[in-house]
Amino acid sequence: MKKIKYFIDKLKKEKSVVGILLFKGKMPIVKKNYCDQIIEIFIDHTHHKNWINHNFVSCIFSIDNRFKDVIRVFDFEGEKEEIWESDKLWRRINGHVVYQKDVNLKKLIEEKQKKFEKKLSGILIRTFYDIEWYVSLSRIWIERGDLHSAYHMTNIAVDNLIKGLFLLNKKLYPPREYWIPFIKELDWVPINFMDKLNQKLYTQDMNREIIFSKGKIIYELYKQYLKKIQQNLHKYARPLRFFNLFWLYLLLFIYFNKEIKIIQIKKIGMIHYLTAIPLLLLINTKKKHEDIYISIDNNKMENIAMMGDPRLPRSVEQELSHLWKKLKYKEVKTELELYFQNISVLKLPLI
Repeated sequence: MKKIKYFIDKLKKEKSVVGILLFKGKMPIVKKNYCDQIIEIFIDHTHHKNWINHNFVSCIFSIDNRFKDVIRVFDFEGEKEEIWESDKLWRRINGHVVYQKDVNLKKLIEEKQKKFEKKLSGILIRTFYDIEWYVSLSRIWIERGDLHSAYHMTNIAVDNLIKGLFLLNKKLYPPREYWIPFIKELDWVPINFMDKLNQKLYTQDMNREIIFSKGKIIYELYKQYLKKIQQNLHKYARPLRFFNLFWLYLLLFIYFNKEIKIIQIKKIGMIHYLTAIPLLLLINTKKKHEDIYISIDNNKMENIAMMGDPRLPRSVEQELSHLWKKLKYKEVKTELELYFQNISVLKLPLI
């Protein structure tokens, strides 16, 4: 610790240094004397290149059985524009600003946290989507005869499974190196999660049967996630498949606003739903000045609700038919409350 203090005191005298954040990551569960220490140095934009040219971007200056001390250098102006992923935000929220000069590093961290929380529902949706997507891709690669690619796809699905677990617990997911110890600290974890993770999902064996089995276990755990979400729905809400829930939410969000700027949909992290069915079949777009507006085409919606569409799964057709009747008889506001206002775990913005 004396070495860290001496180093920080020396950094404070550098004119180009505008902020210093110290992260002391004591691990839960494991022995208390284990601690990672990370110093993040924020440099004035005009001097940042000088630090890079001296290869002072990221280095480990001490490592033994108990400590790993890491230095990282950032351009402060660049960090203001950068999108902070959950792991970076987690580290900075849990860190301590030990120095700031002519900038407000604490305020920047708070602002980034608020922005992340606004997008939380969209991030969770994307994470859940990726779980299904990469398991499906693994099966495609098996059929193509490329087991290495199939195995890699299941590994990505596992990563998203872990990220989704933190988000479901309303927690930021930490950097990968801290996943396992902090999973043990979560309030809710699927039954036998750690056993399945260690014994089945992190296996190094690679053959067709093992990869299929791995995908099956991922889906079993994923179904527990969906059940957890369903428990947060109002008891009178009709059960929905997870993805039906979110395209339906976005459809109603646009419908009740008559028309909405596409930038507003980006802000809630759901823009990718506009490029996929069923919404792709239901929306109209038009440009006003420099903005693009989205609206729901009632005629298209009625036709699909009444006649169906071969491009849509049966479950989606049923939801559209059910929804159209509610909209037609102006009953949907009550159902809207049942569907969405009780999904506290997702922190969805209310319509």
